[in-house]
Amino acid sequence: MSEKTISQHFSNDQVDFTVQRKPHCIVEFSAKASAVFTKSLYDKAVKAVAKEVSVPGFRKGKAPEHMIKSSHATAIDKQWQQFLGNDVFRACELLCSIPTLNRDTRVQYRLNSHSLEGADILFSFESEPQVPDVDPSLLTPTPVPLEDIDEKKVQEVLDEVRLFFAKWIPIADRGVQDKDFVEIHLDSLEGETSERVASNSRLEINSNLTPWLYQLLIGMKPNEEREGVSAPGSNASEEEKAHFTPKKVRVTLLRIEEAELPLVDDAFAQKIGAESADILKERLTTLLQKRAKQVQKQVYHDELSHLLSEKYIFDIPHSLLHAEIKHRIDQLFKDPKARKDFSSLSEDEKKQRVENIRVHAESALRLFYLCKKIALENNLVIHPSEIDFHPTSLLDAMFADRELTNPNKTDEQRNLATSRLLLEKALDHLLDKILH
Repeated sequence: MSEKTISQHFSNDQVDFTVQRKPHCIVEFSAKASAVFTKSLYDKAVKAVAKEVSVPGFRKGKAPEHMIKSSHATAIDKQWQQFLGNDVFRACELLCSIPTLNRDTRVQYRLNSHSLEGADILFSFESEPQVPDVDPSLLTPTPVPLEDIDEKKVQEVLDEVRLFFAKWIPIADRGVQDKDFVEIHLDSLEGETSERVASNSRLEINSNLTPWLYQLLIGMKPNEEREGVSAPGSNASEEEKAHFTPKKVRVTLLRIEEAELPLVDDAFAQKIGAESADILKERLTTLLQKRAKQVQKQVYHDELSHLLSEKYIFDIPHSLLHAEIKHRIDQLFKDPKARKDFSSLSEDEKKQRVENIRVHAESALRLFYLCKKIALENNLVIHPSEIDFHPTSLLDAMFADRELTNPNKTDEQRNLATSRLLLEKALDHLLDKILH
């Protein structure tokens, strides 16, 4: 980030100080306290010590000040320095309106000199980032087409709904064929010993299945094993294909089942929250159109996030960045496979992986602060009903955000959901400005 130091000067009848903004959101106050302010804090220190000490011949707190000053000078000076640190900093903070990063931020200070003529103190602390204003005219995302919801798409989803109520018929006298449902184990045969990649995975045999796995499964019978080599899916991007590493695998077929689907009549529609079969199809169409808009919006959000992180570069406090990097690494290492893969990297590769995590963490924090500023400036808020969504029918539940319908959210989950929704609202607001 920028290595520039920006200075400002402030003063009133209590303090005269210079603010220096340094890299990584470090702020320094180089402050001089006035003689009047310094003396008032000295008097405050004398009274504080007087309340705590005992002087022979006097009740606690009732000894004359001159006796307290002469017999407890060291304690008074210690208390005075503490008041100077706290009260002078507070006076500076109020005057320049530069808050600390959060309540737990440690303020370091060096008392260069202090007397009844005044005090010279240097304060240093982490502050909130200086977030720039976002100009929507500088952001031009690529137009994203909206998926067309036709009768075929509605029927596909309707068949998925019917599967929830299907009667499952086990098949034992033939091999796998189209429209079957199978349960398999998948093992990698790359190492000296086989490694289980997936257990009891349930798949539907259709054209959406990865071609190499489809060809391997067709004709297999229960308890049969076949070996093959994995390959990228037909929908994989050129980049994904270039980075894909084929692996030798073994498929074990556990069982074959056929689904006997229920008729789509009024009784079926009522089971899932629609009054009739016709209304069910209408509601499905509406829900699919809504989901298509959400998918379109998410693509816009992803590109906007990228554009914002490219165009608006500003300092992030070290403490926040380090905490975010640690959180991401901790989350990554919760996955045993990811932990094993990382340990197999060379030292240079490990450094590069950590650097990639740092870059993504810094971008995420900048995006958070940009969206937070947009939300504050435009009064965008998240209401409790948005965090706790309660679907009233099976149909609504199928299309709902599972993160929001969970009735047993932890405080951390609620905070994460709130942050995500606020970020989405801010990006929605920005997108509306760009597109209209």
